[in-house]
Formats: sequence, structure tokens, C-alpha cells
Amino acid sequence: MNSKLLNDFYVVRHGKAKNNDLGIESCKMDTQSKYGLLDEGKEVVAKEAQCYSDFDIIYSSPFRRTKETAAYFADTSKCEIIADERLVGIDLGDLDQQSYEVFNAATKDKDNDYVYPNGESFSQALSRLVEFITEINAKHSDKKILIVSHGFSCEALLDWINGKPLKDWDKCIEKGKVFPLNV
Repeated sequence: MNSKLLNDFYVVRHGKAKNNDLGIESCKMDTQSKYGLLDEGKEVVAKEAQCYSDFDIIYSSPFRRTKETAAYFADTSKCEIIADERLVGIDLGDLDQQSYEVFNAATKDKDNDYVYPNGESFSQALSRLVEFITEINAKHSDKKILIVSHGFSCEALLDWINGKPLKDWDKCIEKGKVFPLNV
């Protein structure tokens, strides 16, 4: 990142949701609503939220599973949740509602600039996320801000802020756990 952060940013990947349990990609607004948090996901998020009671603002992806996750942190921090469409995960286009196996096979040899049919590329998604951080960082000062999003988005922001290249991850960050964005 080229400029200094004026705020303390944290990211949390939503808790375990029904689509995770089924092994299904869910990346479109019109199909995501059926995939809420599982009891297991709710328990992890509720426990993690108890460790955080001082967020000033929470920004969340508008997906059901992220809004449900954000609500736990808003309750402990007594702050508002602002939905922002830029925080959705990568739009995999025609791979929406496909199994993880189908997604992995379809993306095996693709680079970060490959645009998924009727979707976006990893690079385009990262640009959208960087635009979000840049705007929110300029809008606030000395705030503790939680970003509730998806595996790709959280991993991409962590790599970007730490100057690491965008990559495919063998294992994504743990669901429901908070991570600081450190420079």
C-alpha cells in the first residue's frame, strides 16, 4: 500500500455457512440468500465477537452470511453496520452454484487476470477492494473498523496490505476469526 492507513482496519471472514457445508460456490446476489450461517458458524462468530467490543464502524458485504456475521460484532461493539457491495467475494460468473471441485478444475491453470465468463478476474476484484479501503480510509480518521467479507476478499486484502502478490491459497483464513490489516 502506498499511503498510510489513518484507521485501524480488521477483517473477518463470515462464519461457516450452508454453502460451505454443501461445497458450493455462492457469489451472486440473486442466489446467495439461501445460504445463511450454520449453528457451528454462529457459535464460532459469537465467541469471537465477545473478544471485540470496541469497533467504531462495521462494513459488510451485503450477502446474508456476512450480514449475519456482522450482527454479532455490531451487538458487542454497539455500532452500526454499513453494507457495501464492493465487499462481496470474487464474482465467478457462470461458476456460481457449482461445486468446489468444478470451480477448482475450471480455474486450475488460470492467472489473476483471467475473467470468469459473466464474472470478473481476481485482479479486478482486488482493484474493487483496494478502491473500497482507499475511500473508507480517507473518509474516517482514528477509527477501529471491521470489514466483514468472504475468503477471497479477506485473503486478497491481507496480501495487498502486506505487499504480497495476489495468489491462489491452498487454505483460506479461518471462518469467523478476526485478523488485523497490518502494514
